[in-house]
Amino acid sequence: MRLPRGTPKPQRRAQSMVEFALVLPILLLVIYGLLEVGRLVFLYSTVSTASREATRFGSTTGLDVVGGTPQFQDCARIRTAAQNVDFLSVIEDANITIQYDHGPLSGASGPIANFPPPFATCAASYSGPNVITGDRIVVQVTAEFVPLVPIVPLSNITVRSANARTILASVAVAGTALPPPPLPPATATNTATATLSPTNTVSPTNTVSPTITDTPTITNTPTQTFTSTNTFTPTDTPTVTNTSTATPTAVNCSLVHHGPLSTPGSTLTMQINNLTGAPLTITQFFVQWNHDGGHQTGGDKGLSLQMVSLGGVTIWTGNASGPSLTAAFVPAAGITLPNGVSSITFTFHQSYDNDDGTERIVLQFANNGCQAYSLDSSISTPWP
Repeated sequence: MRLPRGTPKPQRRAQSMVEFALVLPILLLVIYGLLEVGRLVFLYSTVSTASREATRFGSTTGLDVVGGTPQFQDCARIRTAAQNVDFLSVIEDANITIQYDHGPLSGASGPIANFPPPFATCAASYSGPNVITGDRIVVQVTAEFVPLVPIVPLSNITVRSANARTILASVAVAGTALPPPPLPPATATNTATATLSPTNTVSPTNTVSPTITDTPTITNTPTQTFTSTNTFTPTDTPTVTNTSTATPTAVNCSLVHHGPLSTPGSTLTMQINNLTGAPLTITQFFVQWNHDGGHQTGGDKGLSLQMVSLGGVTIWTGNASGPSLTAAFVPAAGITLPNGVSSITFTFHQSYDNDDGTERIVLQFANNGCQAYSLDSSISTPWP
């Protein structure tokens, strides 16, 4: 029996089916691998974006409209900022870690690789020490990559991303004084210059010329000339000159240096040398101390801050248990750092016997040129 021309032979059809059956698993594995790699890349991008957005939200200056909580302490809204970019719904609250540190420091790393040890953690709500401008918020987001088909021997992969940004806790705002508004037009001053030149000229002329003739003739010719001239010239010359000049002087705050911290008696002291040539208006100070172990004798190991003085002048009194305190002043309060060498002293209710290295003092100023500068004891400055 002869097969029609063009009809495939049965053995060739069977061979193609066998070859397709052998290649099909490899083809499906490649397609599955592409899908899983795509999911993994998308998950990584989501986690990285979530940590970045949460850190950006927490580092900005602003208050919660409802509760008045600073954004860098609003833990719930920071987590919401991270989850807003989670299109796969793989980021839970427990997978978001919010911490605060003092910025890049030398020494051992903290819980997050390549980051310094944090001084506080934001859980359901923030209740740690005060955060000031210059500290950092560190947000770490974690998610698990789970394969779609469990029969493939792929284990779960943990995707983690950490991001840190410097916090703008408070910003001193200062500007150039504007000149006063223009004064209303002044009332014209009339300066009258009167020139009165009366000229009275009376020239009586009596001429009697008697002539005795046969016909007597008496000629009386009086001549009287009176001329009066009054000249009055008023002149109005108003002159109003308004001159207002406001010239702010910028201060080079890099000329402010500090010495090391010391704890003589019941005080924490830092010496400051102001070489700017002008007193500097202080808008805020921050202090951190060993509040629960700074005193070594007796049953009370804690230290409560009771007074702060600058250059011998008391600028704050109270009873703060710590571990830190931030106090802000308006420029009108007149809290100034004098020119030259002075000291800022923090006085506690009992002796400061144990400085554990957590002590820190930060000053911020309102002078033009100093708004972005902080005198921070944790940053070394050369003592001139």
